[in-house]
Amino acid sequence: MTIDIAFYVFVFFSLLLVVLLVWKKRRLAASVVLFVSAALAWYLWFYQTDEVLDISTDKKRNMPRDWSKDMFDDLVKECKEGVEDVDEQYADLVQVYCECSAEIVMDEMTYEEYKRYSSMTDREQDSIFRPLSEPCQHMVNQMMLDKLREEESSGKP
Repeated sequence: MTIDIAFYVFVFFSLLLVVLLVWKKRRLAASVVLFVSAALAWYLWFYQTDEVLDISTDKKRNMPRDWSKDMFDDLVKECKEGVEDVDEQYADLVQVYCECSAEIVMDEMTYEEYKRYSSMTDREQDSIFRPLSEPCQHMVNQMMLDKLREEESSGKP
């Protein structure tokens, strides 16, 4: 039985117990059961991850990944080749960005999906891959700001 079904069964039997307690004139007990059941159901529904509850509508998350270390290295290499005219002092930030982006791509799609998306037009690829790499871009931007502040405070031009 999946958690989806178990969740609804839990809610159903909790409400059934509340109705039974109210019918037996045990309103305080019914209130407590209702409150605890509602709190637990709310917690399960809103705070548990898809992996724990297995209620994801995106079933591909349950598929084994078919990426290797070499494929990761290739993704990072391709990413670094796609970054143009980067000052040598920021090469480490490019490396961080590309590794972060590669990890996200590998987490979000299978290798076959990646190859299919990579064969699309640049515009289509941009619409797929740019949103995936936004957290990496934010992270690198913050690292760059920190580096610039450090240089500024140390008096380096």
